[in-house]
Amino acid sequence: MPTKFEHSARFSASVATVYTAFSSAEYWQRRVADVGGPIARIDEFAVRDDGVHVALMQGVAEEFLPSIVTKVRPGDLEIDRTEHWRPAGPDGSASGTFTAAIPGVPATIGGTLGLSPDGAGSRLSIRGDVEIKVPLIGGKIEKAAIDQLVRLLESEDEFTSRWTTTPQ
Repeated sequence: MPTKFEHSARFSASVATVYTAFSSAEYWQRRVADVGGPIARIDEFAVRDDGVHVALMQGVAEEFLPSIVTKVRPGDLEIDRTEHWRPAGPDGSASGTFTAAIPGVPATIGGTLGLSPDGAGSRLSIRGDVEIKVPLIGGKIEKAAIDQLVRLLESEDEFTSRWTTTPQ
């Protein structure tokens, strides 16, 4: 049974400003270089009528992984991620979806993204599920995966906050 998680962050920048960042290839390249780990790269980036599509690879070095994870999957982790952001609608909110997969690991990670007005700024909301299909210890690994994911999301939030408040 999947473990649910939620994450949110507040930005001083508006939804339009944050969405403009998400629509920039340079933003993604710099974000992945800054917080994506040693093997990070952008595999696909496209801005189309239906929104922004990003596929990327991120890495977590084995030394930063909890022991329960390295017992099941030794070595550095490669994480394939996708994000799809739809433009803001009439209510001023943008929304999207995300997925993540770890090659060779029976895991399903995915959920929804939201970016809504919050006073003079905006609020990012992420809701998702993590399911690791490993008998007996899958739930413990899910919790460890969520801890790692939340740390990554916080680093990405800090990067986005700096990006949207510093002239590029």
